[in-house]
Amino acid sequence: MISWCCLPFENSIKHLGSKGISVFAEIACGYKNFALVAQSIEKEEYLQMINAEKGSWEKLREAIINDYPHFTVTTYAQIKFCPFCGCDLSELIERKPKEFDELNKLAKKLQICK
Repeated sequence: MISWCCLPFENSIKHLGSKGISVFAEIACGYKNFALVAQSIEKEEYLQMINAEKGSWEKLREAIINDYPHFTVTTYAQIKFCPFCGCDLSELIERKPKEFDELNKLAKKLQICK
C-alpha cells in the first residue's frame, strides 16, 4: 500500500541520502514543506570528504575547494505539488503530520536540512 500520494514520490523519499534526486521534508520558518534535493555524491562520501584531513579524500576535497569553487554537492528546491502526480503537498502534510515529522527527523539526521 502506498503511504504517500504515489509510488514515485514514495520511492523518492526512500532515496534520501543517496546520489541523485530525492524528496525530503523540511520545517523552515515554522512552515512545513517538501523539497526536491539533488546530490552529486553519496552522503557518506560527502561526509568523509569534508572531514578528511589526509588520505584518499584529501585530493578530491582540495580539487573541489581550489579548482571547482562552483561545484555543488547538494542543492534543493521547495515544491508545492508532487512532481509525479500533481498532488497538493500541503494537503498531504495536513493528512499525515506524524509521518511528515518523522521524515523531517530523518533529513536532519542525514544532515540534509537544519
